[in-house]
Amino acid sequence: MRVSLVRASGFVGAACWVASIPVFSQSPPGPRLERGEWVETISASLPISASLRVETRGSIRIRGGETGSISVRVRRHVRAASEAEARRLLGQCDFRAWRGGESAQIVSRAPAESRVSADIEIDCPRALDRLRLDTASGSLDVTGVAAALDAVTAGGPIHLDRIVGPVRVRTGGGEIEVGAIGTTLEAVTGGGPIRVAKVGGLARLRTGGGLIQVAEAGPVDAATGAGNITVTRAAGAVSAKTNGGVIRVEEAAGVVSAESAAGAIEVSSAAGVQCQAIAGGIRLRGVSGPLQATTSLGSIVAEFLETRGGLADSFISTDGGDITILLPSNLAVTVEAWNDSPGRVQRIVSEFSEIRVQAPQARPGARTVAAGELNGGGPRLRIAASEGTIYLRRRR
Repeated sequence: MRVSLVRASGFVGAACWVASIPVFSQSPPGPRLERGEWVETISASLPISASLRVETRGSIRIRGGETGSISVRVRRHVRAASEAEARRLLGQCDFRAWRGGESAQIVSRAPAESRVSADIEIDCPRALDRLRLDTASGSLDVTGVAAALDAVTAGGPIHLDRIVGPVRVRTGGGEIEVGAIGTTLEAVTGGGPIRVAKVGGLARLRTGGGLIQVAEAGPVDAATGAGNITVTRAAGAVSAKTNGGVIRVEEAAGVVSAESAAGAIEVSSAAGVQCQAIAGGIRLRGVSGPLQATTSLGSIVAEFLETRGGLADSFISTDGGDITILLPSNLAVTVEAWNDSPGRVQRIVSEFSEIRVQAPQARPGARTVAAGELNGGGPRLRIAASEGTIYLRRRR
């Protein structure tokens, strides 16, 4: 085992001077057998620095607090047939911890074919400026720091909480759990769920396959290869895309853009909606601003309220399902609807005397249309249906 603690004027590769400084609070004992693995523990302490970089093969756990130094505990473990073999394998690994200027580095390296893993736990000052983590395999767990965080794991779960940020994290495969992030969050996983409690700024979330849940954030940009997307509250626009799942947005201060290849779309409150479903229904409630909603297969229900932004020119269409529009009696709007369902009755049902329905003429390609103005007219609401019925109803 090679262990060193050096003080340098720069990071790896920079010109530096080296001073011998004791790295251990006490000499590390020999490896001990725990649950089928040989385990060795290393402890180190570094002076406070503005930034910290950690590199290993194993899990990384960071806890920020009111501390006057950077305390490090490394737990290295390997499966081996004997203590002698374990000592040989552990001896192939290199651990270094040093500070250069305002930057500290903690690095545990092993040969590519090595079976040794090194799990690192660090207690550091809460007021770090920058924090960079990189592990070849293992979990990442960071809590209670003000740092800008950039973290990568080739495969393992990520847990984050009470970080001022901004935060960028990536895992090759594993779940991402996020508590509170003060500024922005960018989180990517090759396959696994992403759950976010609170982000003060933009939340940009990507998963190759898994659900995405956001309780509260600024703007939200979320995409999954297959899974549901749920946004409870967004203080800005929402962009949500899934190749197979349901999209639900309960409240958005901006425009909601949603695309689902196979699943329903539900928006309860938004300042504009642009949504498209290939196979799934659409339900909209409490929306304002411009509205574009289309589905190739599924019904659409849209309920308009007297919202703060009012209604803008909108278009609603389905190629296979019913469309139900719920309008308040005092909403100023101009309605244009048409139904050209082939080979069946082309129905439009209106509860408004101002919106008159005209039956189709007896000729090929004719359609049922309805048009009219409520409260003197206003923004145009265009509605198109095939293989279904259009219902224009009063909201009660």
